Amino acid sequence: MKILVTRPLEESRATAKALGDLGYDAHIAPMFEIILCADSAPIKSNTQGIIFTSKTAVRAFCENHATRDLPAWCVGDETESAAKQAGFGTTHSADGDSIALGRKLIEEYDPKRGTLIRIAGDNTPGKLDDLLREKGFNLERHTLYQVRPIERFDEATATLIAQKAIDGVMFFSPFTAQIFTGCAAKAGLAEACRALTAWCISDETARALGALPFRHRIVAPRPTRSALLSLLPLNTQPRQAAQ
Repeated sequence: MKILVTRPLEESRATAKALGDLGYDAHIAPMFEIILCADSAPIKSNTQGIIFTSKTAVRAFCENHATRDLPAWCVGDETESAAKQAGFGTTHSADGDSIALGRKLIEEYDPKRGTLIRIAGDNTPGKLDDLLREKGFNLERHTLYQVRPIERFDEATATLIAQKAIDGVMFFSPFTAQIFTGCAAKAGLAEACRALTAWCISDETARALGALPFRHRIVAPRPTRSALLSLLPLNTQPRQAAQ
C-alpha cells in the first residue's frame, strides 16, 4: 500500500518513516513550504511560558533563542517530543487540541503574574490567542515562520494520482486539505480521487476536502499522528467523517 503524505517536508519525512515501520510505502508531497523568520523581540523576564502549536514553531523558536528554562506548552505529543529534544525541561501536552491547551494554561497561570508567548506562523489560527486574551492574559504572538502553499502538484505526485498508483492520502490540517483540493482541481484530478481513501486528523480537516469524491473519508479518533496511523491496518474499524 502506497500513501501520499502532505505535511511539510520535515514532518513528512518523520511520518514516512513511521509508515515504513508499519510496512507501508510513502510518497512525500508537501502542500506548503516553511520559511523561518528572524525574531528581534526579547523574551521578557516575567514570561510564564512558551506556547507551541506545531513542531515547526519549536524549530523556529530554537533558531532564534537559547532560552530553554521556561515551561513549553505544546498542542500535542509530537510537538512536546520536539520541545524535549530541543532541551526544554518542563513540557506539557494537550493531546492535539489547541483549545484544551488554552484551558490548561488558564488553570495553571494567573494573568497578573506575567506574559505568555505564542510562537506562530503567518497563517496560524487565532482562536487560542482569543481565548487567552479574553481571560485577561498578556499574550505576545511572535510570528517566526511563513507558510508558502504550493500552486500545483509536482509531476510525480500528479502521475501517481492519475494512474491510481497510490491507495490514499494523509491529511493533518484543514489548511493542507484545502491546498490539495485546489491542486486537484487545477490538475483535472478530482475524479481520480474516487480511487483514494482520505485519512484525516479531524472532522474539520475532512470537511475542508470539499466535494472531492474520495472513496472513503476516515477521521482519527484523536487529533494526533499516532491515532491517524492506527487507522491504517486493514482490521481497524475506523470512524467515518462527519459530512
